[in-house]
Amino acid sequence: MDKATARAAKFWDNAPRVANRARWWQSPTVIRHINQRVCGQPIDGAHAGFHRRLAEFASPIGKAVSVGCGNGAKEIGLVLSGQVKEFHLCLVPTGSLWLFCLRSWELRKCC
Repeated sequence: MDKATARAAKFWDNAPRVANRARWWQSPTVIRHINQRVCGQPIDGAHAGFHRRLAEFASPIGKAVSVGCGNGAKEIGLVLSGQVKEFHLCLVPTGSLWLFCLRSWELRKCC
């Protein structure tokens, strides 16, 4: 890992956590507003507007790239829904990558 990547990974692995009240994705009102802007309908579910909009263009998608996938929640949702067959992931923080791998393994085990 080069110096710049190592520095970015160190920052994101140790980024301060914000109190729950500041996390917009925990507000149903905000989620519905974002989904309205993305797909034209105020539907519930984080990323639901994105999933609906993506299905309008091409589904299923054979291969997709995700830069900065975090814990992989969107990517896992797209694979489980059948909208994307395969992801190529790019992530700098080592901690988040570990969480994604664990979650991915848990889903494969139970699906």
